[in-house]
Amino acid sequence: MTNWKYHHPLKNAFTIGMIVLGIIGLILIFLGSKENLFWPLNGQHTVAGDLLFKYGTYLGDGLVMILLGLIFIVMKKKKTGILLILSFLLSGLLVQVIKRTKPEPRPGRYFSAIHMADRIHRVDGQLLMGNNSFPSGHTTTAFALFSLLSFCND
Repeated sequence: MTNWKYHHPLKNAFTIGMIVLGIIGLILIFLGSKENLFWPLNGQHTVAGDLLFKYGTYLGDGLVMILLGLIFIVMKKKKTGILLILSFLLSGLLVQVIKRTKPEPRPGRYFSAIHMADRIHRVDGQLLMGNNSFPSGHTTTAFALFSLLSFCND
């Protein structure tokens, strides 16, 4: 008898999907320039997508993950709650070390240096001009959250 927790086909499909997406992402990063990767993605926008990303970005906020962890603990799912909090702390630490080791400019700063920032699609007219663009802390936190929840049976 197999253990559903580790051998369920949906969990295997999730893992395989993440590996395939990771490989595709690495190929694009190593073979493509920043401009060639940015413009096709920035050009794909809708009003609904802008609204989703404007508010959906908060799902990647560390406070949301800690709050969810505390909710799981209160709901007697202590193991999942602790794992959520620990995964946030570990992923956040890793992101900050990478950002401080090799700061990458945000698109606003990168493209303003080559006088192309006015072409960037902006949500609510905002354009971030700082450094520490990559890796994204919000994306890393959201990925850690949803990956952990997809494997939990608690």
